[in-house]
Amino acid sequence: MTSDTYCTLAGVPPAQMPKGPEFFKRYQQRFGVPVQLYAPHAYDAVMAMSAAMQAAGSTDPTVYLPKLQGLKLNGVTGPIQFDNVGDIQNGAITVRQFSAGEWRDKSVVR
Repeated sequence: MTSDTYCTLAGVPPAQMPKGPEFFKRYQQRFGVPVQLYAPHAYDAVMAMSAAMQAAGSTDPTVYLPKLQGLKLNGVTGPIQFDNVGDIQNGAITVRQFSAGEWRDKSVVR
């Protein structure tokens, strides 16, 4: 690959995740391996769904999914809130560049 090779990843880099260091440490201790690419995002998704189910008092998607619209959660990856069609608000994409034999984070687009 050349230095003009770019890619994007969903979310922010681990160093920019508000609860990232704590999560990465707990993950390593529990599973004995480094955090896998989207583990923090999957964790936040499960926590958001769990909070919506608790707020709805139900595990029925027709009952708990509307609760996601009013959800405000401080997740591992940052603040989590959804708009009226279910998309995450203020979602982030990290732009990376391949240079000197490694991927480097260049910017975060919101």
